[in-house]
Amino acid sequence: MTTILTRIPKMILTITALTFGTAGVAVASPGHDATPSQYAKPVAIVAQAGPAKMQRKALKQSKRKALRKAKRKANKQARHAKRLAKFDSNRNGKIEKSERRALRQQRFTTIDANRDGSITLREMEAARAARRAAKKSERLANLTPEQQAKRAKRLANLTPEKQAKRAARKAKRQAKRPGLAKRFAKLDANNNGSVSQSEFVKRPGKGKRRGKGKRQRG
Repeated sequence: MTTILTRIPKMILTITALTFGTAGVAVASPGHDATPSQYAKPVAIVAQAGPAKMQRKALKQSKRKALRKAKRKANKQARHAKRLAKFDSNRNGKIEKSERRALRQQRFTTIDANRDGSITLREMEAARAARRAAKKSERLANLTPEQQAKRAKRLANLTPEKQAKRAARKAKRQAKRPGLAKRFAKLDANNNGSVSQSEFVKRPGKGKRRGKGKRQRG
C-alpha cells in the first residue's frame, strides 16, 4: 500500500506530461532534466517566424530600389528632353556641333555683364548664383498647395542639428563636383585671368565614356 501511494505523484506527473506535451509544454519528473525533443515544436515555430520577417524586409527593399530606379530613369528622360529643347534648334532629334556653339555664344553674352568681350571668374559666379536663384523660384512656384504646406512644416521643424547635417551633405556633394574656379582655369587657355568669347565657345569637350559598350575584338 505504501509503495502505491509513493508512485501516485510520479504517475500524475507522467499523465500531465503526456497531456500537455503536444502543446510544447515540457514537464519533467523529479530528478530528471527535460529532453531537447520536448522543446522541438516551440523552436520550430520561432524558426519559421525569422525567414518570413526577412522576406518582408527584402520585399520592401526591392520595392524601394525599383522606385528609385524608375525615378532616376524618369529624371534622365526629362533631362534629355530639356537638353533637346535647349540645343536642338532645327528639331531634328539630335544636337549638332553648330547648335552647341550658338547656345554657348548666347550664354557668353548673358554672363558678360559689363559687355567688354571677356568674362571673369566673378562674373561667372554671379551668373551661376542668378541661375540657381531662378531655378529655385521656378521650382517653388510649381509646388502644389499640399507640397507648400509640407515644405513650410519641414522648415518649421528644422533644428540646428538638422541644419548642420544638411550643410554637411551639401558640402559633400559640392566637393564631388569640379569647382567653378577649376572650370574657369580650364577655359582660360592663355592664362590672362579672363575668358574670351572664342575660348568660351571653343571649350574642350568632356570626351567619350569608356567601358560601357562592347569590347572591340582586334
